[in-house]
Amino acid sequence: MAGKKVSWMIFGQRSDPWLRDHPQTDVVDKPANEAGTYLYPQGYGQPLSMGTDYTRTHALEPTAQPTAPIGQP
Repeated sequence: MAGKKVSWMIFGQRSDPWLRDHPQTDVVDKPANEAGTYLYPQGYGQPLSMGTDYTRTHALEPTAQPTAPIGQP
């Protein structure tokens, strides 16, 4: 069987004390205030404003203030 490719896949399942005391869940419900939003909206063809942290992120951005050109009052 020269020239054949062999692939291996190994699966493991943890069974240690920490994991038994802190079981992980695969599905977690979003808080009510995040319902209808996306962690990665552009990956789903949605605008950035549909992002989970859009409001918080944009509320922290400073607002640009118009200024006069240098040397003019």
